[in-house]
Amino acid sequence: MPSELSSWRVGPKGQLNKEIIDLSRAADVLALFERRRSEFEAINVSTALHRVAKHREASGCRTMQMTTLRSLTVAALSHVGEFNARELSGSAWALARLVCRDQPLLAAISSAAIPTLTEFLMQNLVNTAWAFSALGL
Repeated sequence: MPSELSSWRVGPKGQLNKEIIDLSRAADVLALFERRRSEFEAINVSTALHRVAKHREASGCRTMQMTTLRSLTVAALSHVGEFNARELSGSAWALARLVCRDQPLLAAISSAAIPTLTEFLMQNLVNTAWAFSALGL
């Protein structure tokens, strides 16, 4: 297993990622982010954004959750330069699934993806292309 994939599995960020992955409701992921925001590193922010999109509730988000989601996208923007290909594509996918046209974050994802395109697996390319297409970009 490449060190990039295995390095997040150990230590505090690995434990936090496991906690994020174990949550099955978007509201719970957002609540965890709200409580432990200062502990979130790049991998945790990307994972949280992905899980929120995957488990978004059909009923929509309450105002507090929308504020926390906005804080999560701001955190993603601050970490996007640290994202690997999977995190970039997963974040783009999450924004599209949430129908979140966060222009600064999408522009940063796009810019960060260009120099790392050779690291993208086919699924990363497909997810990223779909995301930008779904958002009409």
